[in-house]
This record gives sequence, C-alpha cells and structure tokens, in this order.
Amino acid sequence: MIRKSDRILVGRYVYAVVIDAMRTCDALYNKTGDKRYLEEAFYFAEREKASVLLSSIAESDAKKFGKIPINLLNQELNLRKNIARFQSKLALGKGKNQQDSLTRANQAYERLTKRFEKNYSKYAQLKFDIKLATTSKIQTLLAPQTALLEYTFCRENIYLTVINKNTHQLIRIPKVKQVQTLLNKYYEVVQGESSLSSFAPISYQLYQKLIQPAEKYLDGIKKLIVIAPTLESTPFESLLTQLPAKSNKDDFSRLVYLNNRYQISYHYSATLWQREFANKKRAAQKKLDFIGYAPFSTGESKRYATSRSSGDRLPESGLEVKAIYNLFNKKSLKAEIDLAKTATKESFIQNLNKARILHIASHSEANLKKPGLARVRFAGCGANKKDLSGCLLASEVYNLAMSTDLLVLSSCSSGVGKLAKGEGVFSLARSFLYAGAHNIVFSLWDIDDQYTKELMVAFYEDFLAQQQSPNYQKALQVARDKLIKQGIHPKHWAGFVMVGK
Repeated sequence: MIRKSDRILVGRYVYAVVIDAMRTCDALYNKTGDKRYLEEAFYFAEREKASVLLSSIAESDAKKFGKIPINLLNQELNLRKNIARFQSKLALGKGKNQQDSLTRANQAYERLTKRFEKNYSKYAQLKFDIKLATTSKIQTLLAPQTALLEYTFCRENIYLTVINKNTHQLIRIPKVKQVQTLLNKYYEVVQGESSLSSFAPISYQLYQKLIQPAEKYLDGIKKLIVIAPTLESTPFESLLTQLPAKSNKDDFSRLVYLNNRYQISYHYSATLWQREFANKKRAAQKKLDFIGYAPFSTGESKRYATSRSSGDRLPESGLEVKAIYNLFNKKSLKAEIDLAKTATKESFIQNLNKARILHIASHSEANLKKPGLARVRFAGCGANKKDLSGCLLASEVYNLAMSTDLLVLSSCSSGVGKLAKGEGVFSLARSFLYAGAHNIVFSLWDIDDQYTKELMVAFYEDFLAQQQSPNYQKALQVARDKLIKQGIHPKHWAGFVMVGK
C-alpha cells in the first residue's frame, strides 16, 4: 500500500515533469495554434494538483460502493481510528511504547486493503479509476456567468488556464519569483493592518499580475472558481482593481475590490470541483436545517431548538449562533444550537448528519509540522496543546462520514496548515472536505470575535433571503461588502473564504 507520505514524495517528481510539460504545450500551441495542446496543458495542470486528496477520496468512495461487507468496512474503520490515535499520541510525545502498536495496526490495514483489492473487483476498479477533468466536461457544467481560473506555478512562469462556457485559454504570466515576493508582502500588509498607502500598491500589483491578463475572457462573468493550491493564503476578494485617488488618505470603504465584481469560491483541483456535480444527487433529506456550536460562549449552558422534538471565552460567538438561530426561526426552519458546556465534541459527532448546515463558532488551531494534530476546540478542550479531551483533531475528521451541504468553521486559522507542492494545504478544512462536506467556509488566519460575528450574521441573512437555492458565494460577497462599507480593514473580512461548488 502506498502511504500518504510516499504519495507526496512521488508528487514532487510529478511536479518536475508537469512544469516542463506545461512549458512545452504552451510553446507548441503558440507555434501551431492547435487547441489540442491547450487540452494537454490542462491535463498536466490537473495531474499536478491534489493527487493525494483525489486518490484518498477515490479509495473512500470505492469502499462505500465496492460491495464490501459491512463487517469488513467496520473493521477497516476501526483500524484507521487506531492508527490515527497512535499517531497522535506519538506526535504529542505520549505513549512512546505505542510505536509497536502503530506498526502492527499499519500492517493489519495493509493486509485488509490487499484483501479488498483481491476479493472485491468493484472496489479495485473504483479505487484506481481516477478520471481527471477535461475542459469540455468543465464547460458543460459551468453556468453561463461562471468562469474557472486554474493557476500552475512553474520555474519561470505561472500558467493560468481560463475556462468559461464558450472558450478555453492558456495564459503565461512571467516572472514567478516576482509574483511570489508580492504574495509574501501582501500577506504581511494585510496581517499587520497596514495603512492604505502600504496596502493599495501591493494589492493592485497582484491584481495586475493574477487577474488582469484574463479579463478579456471574463466579460459578463459574475462568479469565479479559483483553482490555486499555491495561492491559498491570498484571498482574491481583497485585491484592488484600481488604485485609490491620492485624496483618499486612509479610507478603506472607498476602495474598489475584486469582491465588488465577482462571487468567488476556491477548490484544490478542477477534478474535485467536477466531482461535486457528479455526486450532488447523493445529498439526503435532513431532519434539521441548521445546527450551531459555540463552546466558548459566556452564560449558562443551554440548548435551544425551534422544534420541541428536536479555556477561553468568546462572548461574541454565543451571540453569533443565537442571531443565526433566530434567522432560521423567523423563516420557520428547524434549527438547534449548543452553547458552552453542551457544545461538546460528542454532540457534534452524534449530530454530524442531522442537519443541512453545521456551524462551529469556536477556537481552532493549525499545526504546520504535524497536520493531523490541527484541532477544533469543543467544550472541555483546553488551551493546553497536549490536552486532547474535547478536541476534534484533523486526523479524527478523516474518519468521519459526512454529507453536510455547508460547514462553517467560524474559528481561527481553520484553513491553515502544511503546504505541499501541488497538493495545497493540509488543514482542518481539507480534512472536512475529505470527510464529505460539500461546501466549507473557513479562515485563512486568526480572526476577530466581534467582526466575525458581524460577517457571519450578514452571510446567513443574505442566503436565507434568497428566493432560489442558496448561493453561498453571493452571500459571502454581500457579507464582506457590508464590512467594506464600514471602512473595516481587509484583515477582518477577507480571511474567510469558501471551498466548494
């Protein structure tokens, strides 16, 4: 069995091949005008992205639909849970004598997987049948006012694939090192809440580099799907489409952001985005519309429900979920919220597939060295890094089975993690995507309790007011715009982004 670490190592060699192939395809297309080379370039761009995640999801689906007996699937799940537990203990410096147990569990898992491949042909077929997206298939799925932008970072250049309903183009963006320098500076000025005079030039330069080359193919476009694992710490929404007037000394409310023009969502690869459309029929009817958790809210521990059948304090988190609860209640929609001590990890796991929307307003912590130890803190999970009681670890999330339409991680750095070339960030958000959440709103950095509450309430207000099926991207766009009009610095509204359809 190929372990994830082995796949990542292989991915580095794939990356080396991809960047040469992209350059060759670009040169051949410019020389011949043959659009087959554009299709080849897109194939290599996809080949490089999220291969570990793609193969892991394919393997997971193979187990679900491979006609494997339930007792063997339960055995496999228990082995995965044991492996995750042993790995966590060892990573935290606990139970050093458990290395032998981890080795035995890994060996048992490999034997069971080989048994699946040998005895269940449907499983083997599904596990290894990973079909990468094609431009023609993407075009059939794209709505008329939607475009997909896929970025591939190579040695000297960035290759930008632009796909809309009617066209497919490959754009070469030169001087990749210059762009990377700008990206680092941009992150610094946003995180430091720098003045407009520092923020504006860098933001506008990034817009000129990353978006402006594609604009002639974006006429009439309202929604962008951005495939850019290397750019995951840079929210496009806060890029400026024009420099402010010199008379605008420090008024952030008068800036023209990309958020004003587009509804934006992100994904790890176009193939994963396409997969969501192929599997959208699987969504089952839910008993509830919304469940919210605020384990670090102040006040008494109490559960609220619209139906009778049904460390550190973050005071605004309780107000946040109560306000959202009231919005659902006014629409006569079924909702529940758990506050303070009732907002437990056990309650979350028990109710995982009970509601269409799950919302966690809490603390979360990334782990750049050991991504499996990234955690969401529920009631009973203290700030002590080695205290796992009440904490939901990313390694545990991978063993959950979700079918949630929307998961909102209203917490710090829930999209932060270890960056692997081509793969993207190994984060809490990524683990929930693997577990089965279809759309995830998450944060790119530490976020403010008060501003987060305001953004989240505005987000729910908008999509609950929509007449048709909820447009989460539009709702986020509207919520950000509300804070923009107040002149609030991008640090406090640009950090929340969405991965999904």
